[in-house]
Amino acid sequence: MTWRRNELAVFGPEVTWLADAEALKAFRWAWDCSSSTHYGLNAEVFPSIERLDVEEPGPEAREWLAKRVGGGDDCLLLVFDKDEVCVVRAAFFLDRWQDVLCPSRDDVVILPERGGWALFYCHEDEFEFATGGPGSPIGCGN
Repeated sequence: MTWRRNELAVFGPEVTWLADAEALKAFRWAWDCSSSTHYGLNAEVFPSIERLDVEEPGPEAREWLAKRVGGGDDCLLLVFDKDEVCVVRAAFFLDRWQDVLCPSRDDVVILPERGGWALFYCHEDEFEFATGGPGSPIGCGN
């Protein structure tokens, strides 16, 4: 088990890890959404990218995220690497993103199982959000 899996094991069944083949599909999808020249989303894929600095997040950060990722039982894929992709519910992500993502360490692409948008969290404590992009090659929990 990797250090990240060990670290997130504290959340129990709230965090489910994808098997290697499905994780690789999700990683390739995230790769298609990501810039090849800088940390963040690909401006050629997403012509309009919104940004939010969360170095000192307050309630406005949760509001900003909730308006973009929704909530409830919708599934989100957190793509850390080609073999480190987990599935969480949107409601869990909204409530616990500060416990799951670590500034100065994590760069992660967050994707909804059905596609339609992408969210990027940068190790410099910033989010980028954009709608559109490549469609989902994967289903939640598969």
